[in-house]
Amino acid sequence: MAMVRELLFGPFRASPWRTGLTLIRGKRIVVGRNFRVRGANHVEIRAGALALGTMGWGFADSRLGGLLNVAGILEIDGRVQVSNGNRWEIGRDAVVKIGDGTYFAPSTKMMIFSGLTVGRDCGISWDCQILDDDRHQLALDDDAPRPSTAPIEIGDRVWVASRATILKGTRIGSGCIIAAGAIVRGDFSEPNCLIGGTPAKVLRRHISWT
Repeated sequence: MAMVRELLFGPFRASPWRTGLTLIRGKRIVVGRNFRVRGANHVEIRAGALALGTMGWGFADSRLGGLLNVAGILEIDGRVQVSNGNRWEIGRDAVVKIGDGTYFAPSTKMMIFSGLTVGRDCGISWDCQILDDDRHQLALDDDAPRPSTAPIEIGDRVWVASRATILKGTRIGSGCIIAAGAIVRGDFSEPNCLIGGTPAKVLRRHISWT
């Protein structure tokens, strides 16, 4: 009942109008008052529901706006929460998959033009960036231009600490922790590692978090 009261009357309450529009379209999306959704028809919820801007978070301001812009496909497999201030762009050719129990804290930015997979029970902290595309072509000397985009894979129970940046082609193993402020690019598929630094490297192995 307390959760229902918060959704109806709390500072992060749902917008009846925006939520109603998604429900009419057959989408289980609960939309907060200051969250905008574009491309709801491209959201596929296989189980659970997607909550946008209805999760209170300590210092979060309920007036902070959020945006979900989906031109590709967003697949939700369970209960996923996205806080105020998140701004996501999912490009026309991209597929984004997010697992059950994963949440995104305030003000995380995401630009996905190839693909992103986020596993179950992940915690994405505030002010993070997840970018799978450089948005520019890069060539060194006489080399052929390098691919500007590559999908990102994040395993189950990964904690991404505040202001971390995850770049194209990155793979992160299950149970890992990404340290605050890290810039991560590459294959970190070994599970249960602490990853940090700029550029990121494995700092410790056989770690766990709760």
